[in-house]
Amino acid sequence: MAVYTIIAVAIAANVFFPIPFMTITMTLPFLALVGGSFRLFVGSQTVHEILKQRERLAHFTLYLAAQTLMSVTYPAYQVLFQAAADAGYELTVVALLPIVKLVMRNIIALSLSRMDDMMPEAVVFSVDFFNAFYIITSMQNASSSATVAIIMVADLIHTVVAWKSLRRRASSIIRESRAGGVDLKLPDILDVASFLLRTHKSESKSFAHVQIRSCMTHQLSLENRILLDDLTKATKHHQFPTIRSLEHVGRGSDNPRWSCVWRRTNVVQVQPIIVKTNEQLRPEAKDESQRLDGALKVLFTAECLVLSEYLETFVPVLYTIYIMVMVHLPSAKYHTELSGVTVDTIGSKIQGILAYGLLELLSFVALVALMRRGCGVRSLHHLAFVLETHMPHIQDKLLAWALLTLGSRVVHFGVDFSFKFDWV
Repeated sequence: MAVYTIIAVAIAANVFFPIPFMTITMTLPFLALVGGSFRLFVGSQTVHEILKQRERLAHFTLYLAAQTLMSVTYPAYQVLFQAAADAGYELTVVALLPIVKLVMRNIIALSLSRMDDMMPEAVVFSVDFFNAFYIITSMQNASSSATVAIIMVADLIHTVVAWKSLRRRASSIIRESRAGGVDLKLPDILDVASFLLRTHKSESKSFAHVQIRSCMTHQLSLENRILLDDLTKATKHHQFPTIRSLEHVGRGSDNPRWSCVWRRTNVVQVQPIIVKTNEQLRPEAKDESQRLDGALKVLFTAECLVLSEYLETFVPVLYTIYIMVMVHLPSAKYHTELSGVTVDTIGSKIQGILAYGLLELLSFVALVALMRRGCGVRSLHHLAFVLETHMPHIQDKLLAWALLTLGSRVVHFGVDFSFKFDWV
């Protein structure tokens, strides 16, 4: 990072300042430095082994490309919204935001195929963070309160529709499970999935389409570790390459293995199983397989939904605190989002943001209650699990995206979508 900073300062001092679109144009030198440092640290043999993983490299490249595209698309959208607001067409541009969100979600999800347990966190804390951030900015710059109200109502409708779809699927699975003999004191989708796995674990073909092991390491109880071992033994599987063992590389092994890094004695390494069809299953097993598949899909969707609502709840609060602090600093004049905002006028600017944050908080609380009551999903447990197990990834994303989104609005970073660059 020190070398990168020296390069950026040298260009700014001797060529032009600000550097046009600095966060983008300086990406290539940054990646070159990171790649060179990585090569020196791990050695050439490790790099050659990584380069053999063509499919994984393609997914990784797609993921980086999606992140870069996101960092360009949303600032460009903000410029478009501002121009549309001045011309009276801001509602038309507001309608584009869900489309942008959907496209970016699908691109990032595509880059994370076969890594379903990482997908909700990776998508939500990237795409949904940008989306929530620029919804707030749109509210701040909206020319009328009607636009703010429409944005709030549209977001609420989206949440209601998603919950209704989830409830319909969950109710069907719980009803079929009770009819099939599953003893449920309370409707609980997780109990349904656990029951099917524990009582039919010997019938491997019933669950051959299910990914047994995670692509991350988790601390498990002895009972759950035994269950996973039994499911793994009952089902043919293959090793899912992840982090290369540097110890093998150091010894110059002719046949190096790829495995997870074991930090604890009670963590489980990555071993997704091969996907198989259930054409030859008995009718009862087919029903159980379909029911398990449906339960897992409900849990996956619920995790995505609760993470998105959680993020949309605290982002308005963080942004409000940020602008209330920044407006008192001498550097506020360099922040484009604070143009024309003073200590006296800041109150009117944050009213809509605070109202949106309150609505999101109420929506989050209601969603948690409704998902538990109507869908049999303990969403707070999902949220706590993701925040605990994915915390390093979440912290990295929030820090990086906050610096990028807020930094791109400082004039020193050379963001100019008119492409005139008058200072050059």
